Amino acid sequence: MDSIPYLMVSQKIEAPLALGVMRDVTVFVCINLIDHRAIGIATSKRDALDAMSDNTERLHGKTFTLDGFEVSGN
Repeated sequence: MDSIPYLMVSQKIEAPLALGVMRDVTVFVCINLIDHRAIGIATSKRDALDAMSDNTERLHGKTFTLDGFEVSGN
């Protein structure tokens, strides 16, 4: 298998920006559908995808292409 099937989900959360200041932030979670040990969590889609891809390549010792779909939540 040379491609990674993945699922990307997102959720807005209220996160602390500074002492006493809260801000809505969208967090993206990218999950490898074959090897669930490889996930990526970030505040941008691209960074979450890159983190999951890097984890997959580290776990399996080879380079993969990406093949996935996305689900958005609020």
